[in-house]
Amino acid sequence: MPGVNPFQSYSEGFGRLGLAPVACRGRMLYMNSDHSASSRSVAEPSGDVARVSRVTLPVILIGPVNAGKSTIAVLLAERLGVNRASLDEVCWEYFEQDAGYDEAVARRHFECGGQTRALEYVLQFYPAAVERIVAEYPQSVIELGAGHSVYDDPNQLERVKEILSLYPNVVLLLPSPDPDESLDILNARQSNPYPEIVEMNEHFVRHRSNYELATIRVYTKGKTPDETCEDIVSRLT
Repeated sequence: MPGVNPFQSYSEGFGRLGLAPVACRGRMLYMNSDHSASSRSVAEPSGDVARVSRVTLPVILIGPVNAGKSTIAVLLAERLGVNRASLDEVCWEYFEQDAGYDEAVARRHFECGGQTRALEYVLQFYPAAVERIVAEYPQSVIELGAGHSVYDDPNQLERVKEILSLYPNVVLLLPSPDPDESLDILNARQSNPYPEIVEMNEHFVRHRSNYELATIRVYTKGKTPDETCEDIVSRLT
């Protein structure tokens, strides 16, 4: 894109996919008004407090861009009385500490082919990042970025399956059980100007990875964030 600093574009674009060296260090949410992340009071908990106290942690949220993971993670952590951890916020530190990762290579991939090419390079480091965050935040609500749970490489998918198989509460957030309807709703929430993001989100929604990794599926259409949170709590083990 003429006039756009490549590294700035690299950072901002990756921020939508849980990849950014800059954006993931801040608290950046991309929600519509139905799942606003603005500061507000949380609804009084309903249900059995004793049951909530017996929830197996961590609770892990997965799903496509703009599914509501960040907003629900905050509410769910408050509801359960635990900390929240976001792989979007720590992924870059993890990458920097991985002996095989090379930022210059990632940047060259982005400059040659945008987010799609950069993702092809960075994706190989995701399974280790997933493994690390669940090990470092075992008593938390953990939010994975949209790209952290989708793998075309069957070996990478099997590795992440093995990592997450230890945890009974892996929650997939989607607007609807109908992929087409989900995409319509998610695309209406889009604020990123890059068409690649929309194309990638279709991949995230339709790909089998999320469905195979999740132990619980929660559909958010017609629900407030608080109602979605309570729906999740009622289904946790």
